[in-house]
Amino acid sequence: MIYRFAYVVGFFVASFIDTTVIWSFSYITVALMTIPNLFGILILSKEVKTTIKQYWKLFAREYPGQKTPEY
Repeated sequence: MIYRFAYVVGFFVASFIDTTVIWSFSYITVALMTIPNLFGILILSKEVKTTIKQYWKLFAREYPGQKTPEY
């Protein structure tokens, strides 16, 4: 019920507000979502690199004639 109320109020307010405010808010929320993802990528980079190496080794074993990237 609270979400529905916020949704209706948001539409009502958006009909009066300049769209630059909405776009600015959108850019801010995208940036705020990106920051934790970048930290996660940095923390998991070692595991990802190891997993990718394992994948290409298994790929080369299963498909011996195919080219694989060198790491």
